[in-house]
Amino acid sequence: ISSVQLGLPLMIVGVGDGLDPALDFLLSKDMVDVQSRRTVYIGGSHIDYNDRFRLYLVCDTLSPSAAAEMGVKAAIINFEVTPHGLADRLLQIVIQHEHAELVAISRNVGREDLAD
Repeated sequence: ISSVQLGLPLMIVGVGDGLDPALDFLLSKDMVDVQSRRTVYIGGSHIDYNDRFRLYLVCDTLSPSAAAEMGVKAAIINFEVTPHGLADRLLQIVIQHEHAELVAISRNVGREDLAD
């Protein structure tokens, strides 16, 4: 609750397919003006809401039905690492390490093209 009031980020790790219903008010940003203050209803009372507050939900897997439900209320970012993506990144690191002079030449060629 203090994160909401102070505008601090809050990360909840290990979220499963179902979300606690108390988070619905935060995800939908269902704000109520009480005496010229923006508040959100959490745990049976109105809590002052700071616009700088951010909520991050981290899960290992997300079922398609849960993704559809959360996608309506929040932005979903997939940080899954694929074998192909990992291989590409490792190849870049090897080339930078083994052939640093070629990487430098490649960067300079790109800069010259932009200058023209």
